[in-house]
Amino acid sequence: MNKSRLLEINNLTKYAGEIIQAFHCGRDVGDGKFSIDHLGSGEGMAILGPGIYFITRQSTAEIYSKYHEVPFLYSVTIDTTNFYEDNTGKPEHCRDSLLKIIDDLELKLGRKVKNKNHESLTYGRGGIGDINKAVGHKECNRLLVENGIDGAIEKLPGGDIELCVFNTNCIKSVEKIPFSRPTEPRISRRSWE
Repeated sequence: MNKSRLLEINNLTKYAGEIIQAFHCGRDVGDGKFSIDHLGSGEGMAILGPGIYFITRQSTAEIYSKYHEVPFLYSVTIDTTNFYEDNTGKPEHCRDSLLKIIDDLELKLGRKVKNKNHESLTYGRGGIGDINKAVGHKECNRLLVENGIDGAIEKLPGGDIELCVFNTNCIKSVEKIPFSRPTEPRISRRSWE
């Protein structure tokens, strides 16, 4: 990890170009390589766009174990050099790429694409959501990666950072963490008395 340092989440002020440690709880990725083959199979929300979602707090990632019969927890490091932050429109090279994709799609489709998405939980916000709504998850993912946008990033209230990876090549290390769901306590008859 000599390209960059791991960020202390509480001191995060700049995203682009940093290596961020994050967590994912989902299906077994087998050989440790994440794949976009299952786009759209999660909880049905793509607020940052069509990709694989990670979060910087392990306990938050563990909440998503409910979507899998046998969940696996992963700790990863992600290079965010080409991650777009919709709230700020940065970095500029990603914003410019998004605008180019939208212009090209409007020419190709013969209709307006920009600002036509009003379902940001389903497709994503801003330009990424507009593209996703116009062409679907897989094609949107392909266009973003081909145009140098590896993912999207957002700082959440409370300090967590959510990352959506479009290009799995930006995932630099993967570690499977032993994980088991907490068992619900059994209530004995006596505790009701």
